[in-house]
Amino acid sequence: GKDDQWLYDKARLINAALMAKIHTVEWTPAIIANPVTERAMYANWWGLSGEREGRDKFQAEYEALANDIIKKDSFVKTILGFDPELRNLLDDASFIEHALGGLVGSRQPDNAGTPYTLTEEFVEVYRMHPLMRDSVEVYDIGSNMVSTSISLEDTRNGYAEDILTEQGGDRLWYSFGITHPGSLTLNNYPEFLRNLDIPLVGNIDLATVDIVRDRERGVPRYNEFRRQIGLNPITKFEDLTTEPVLLEKLKRIYSNDVEKIDALVGQLAETVRPEGFAFGETAFQIFIMNASRRLITDRFYTKDYTPEMYTQEGLDWVEEQTMVSILNRHFPELNTSLVGVDNAFKPWGLNITDDYKNWAACDKEQHLWVNGALRTQYPQDEIPAFKDVDIGGLIDSILWTKVKRTDDVAPLGYEKPIHAHGAMATVAFDAVAGQPYSGIFKGSECGLLRLSVTGTPSDRGFAPGLAWKAFVDGKNSRNVSALYTLSGQGDNHNFFANELSQYVSPEVNETLGTTALFSLVTSKPTRIMTTKMAKVTQDGTVESNIVAPTQLYFVPTAEIKSRFSSGAHDFREDLVSLPEGTVLYDVYGTTKDIKHSIFPYFNNRYAKDRRDSAVKIGQIRLTSEFNLSTFGDGGVFFRHQRYED
Repeated sequence: GKDDQWLYDKARLINAALMAKIHTVEWTPAIIANPVTERAMYANWWGLSGEREGRDKFQAEYEALANDIIKKDSFVKTILGFDPELRNLLDDASFIEHALGGLVGSRQPDNAGTPYTLTEEFVEVYRMHPLMRDSVEVYDIGSNMVSTSISLEDTRNGYAEDILTEQGGDRLWYSFGITHPGSLTLNNYPEFLRNLDIPLVGNIDLATVDIVRDRERGVPRYNEFRRQIGLNPITKFEDLTTEPVLLEKLKRIYSNDVEKIDALVGQLAETVRPEGFAFGETAFQIFIMNASRRLITDRFYTKDYTPEMYTQEGLDWVEEQTMVSILNRHFPELNTSLVGVDNAFKPWGLNITDDYKNWAACDKEQHLWVNGALRTQYPQDEIPAFKDVDIGGLIDSILWTKVKRTDDVAPLGYEKPIHAHGAMATVAFDAVAGQPYSGIFKGSECGLLRLSVTGTPSDRGFAPGLAWKAFVDGKNSRNVSALYTLSGQGDNHNFFANELSQYVSPEVNETLGTTALFSLVTSKPTRIMTTKMAKVTQDGTVESNIVAPTQLYFVPTAEIKSRFSSGAHDFREDLVSLPEGTVLYDVYGTTKDIKHSIFPYFNNRYAKDRRDSAVKIGQIRLTSEFNLSTFGDGGVFFRHQRYED
């Protein structure tokens, strides 16, 4: 058996390697998030194949190749060595190995004749204090609203443990995941570091210390620094920035002499940076060299990066774990927030993965709710005003999107020309025992309900509408929308004053003209079909006998209907006051044929006959409170099922 010391030594070795890998292929690609540099960092660890299996296969084959190259009668040199330059490269066996197989797992470490150290130049470019913010903003998991703001000064010394206990590691990691760091620019140094209390020393200005240390230690000034690492020096201050106030300060402080600019100041002033880079090219030269050098000089990442040294389990652990997997394992409360996140150091958000359609219904609901709606909730003082209906926006392409797109998330750049602002909640459909319809109408535990008005109530009257999305295991969601009438309910601002339906009668004097517009994509523009909802149950079972209602009626409960005022007010305030568990609508359905006449009398009679024949089939119940969010207003997508579908 192995003793405790052996176990400790192996664990330390494995954890150190995992941290080195995370820094190489996750943290660094996040701070220099350019496709080229991301690929280069992957190549440092895995070679040009970008993955473990390809690297290991190449390194095994290269072992045989390298053994051939060192022979006097090398077969490889014989067939490839006709080019003198190529022959010289082949004499350096590491050229091929490092270019194609990566640095990690190389046959030998290589310090280029100089023992590995963190040079003064590296320390200089790593003075990244502007990345720090003056406070740690703590969020509840899933929210984008600050719960607690803690001064960074109050996180120092023994206070850190207290904060971890009080706030919880899961909330702190979530908060770090959704918070951007400070920008590596001038005039962005954390204020608390300008008057930092150091025990036994007193207060110091760390910004000043950063500059003075470089000067005392002989780090060249900015222009000379660039010359010594092979970059072109600047010839004027405008080469750094064109911002007038900053230019005036730089010229005054450095007596209008570019040769006097301190290295750190010049680097932070650089405004020309590669796409995705948090810093400019000067720091990048030193940064990227050391990122590679700290791997290739270490025997534990080269010749001793083996199962014999790490154990096979340990090596597998290093290769297979990521920062995301670590967080998921230690803080399962973050599982939903980390769905689709492939790099924990990039801002977390709503990511729709390739296998999203195959997820369980309730996982889809929670993903869109937590990472979509809750993450984009409007601050109380930033709730947008209602928009007038954008008739021009209801163009043919938008209409075809509404009836053809099956995704739960709207396409990039999609804007709602109608029903632009509303409120959304998670809901369940509780079916009445013995109700006659199939599929989702048998019951749905996981769905989204969005309530909105057509446009600005003062413009065209108060016209309420709903959109209900029921999620399905392993299949596309089922959706239905409903209105009161095309023209709304006049000056009555009680959202629940009238029942809504997915079929409304055409109106001769309809002010919006939506009937004519939707006629471009369907022969029955005022009717949304329910057959797809009846085709499949929540668990993904396809019904052999589809029974769908021809018309649905969403009838506000008596308690809800009498709860709110009919006077002019923002109905969204009513909705956010409703607690989880509230039953909003009793749902009725009928299979009676929908008939239409050019005579209003007959239309009214047909409508009454259908309504009288409808039976209660279930109810819509809130499983969350309502939320006002940018995702609810522009990100979530509800499909309209046409008569032709």
